[in-house]
Amino acid sequence: MRCFVNQVLAEGDDIIHFQYIKKDNREKGPVFVGIEVKRSHDVEAIKACMGAEGFDFEYLNGQPDFLALLV
Repeated sequence: MRCFVNQVLAEGDDIIHFQYIKKDNREKGPVFVGIEVKRSHDVEAIKACMGAEGFDFEYLNGQPDFLALLV
């Protein structure tokens, strides 16, 4: 989690939701993270940083049915 916050998020980005998907694997397991950004184009920078840092991710905006299952 610390690497994610320090290396991926920029100043002004806020984590608004955080949920472990598998409670028994918190060190390397999947999580659901909601991030609020100041400008919509900041999302692309976050996605690029996540890829550069080796984080696998799926962008869920635009998938309201799947998103509704998690929230």
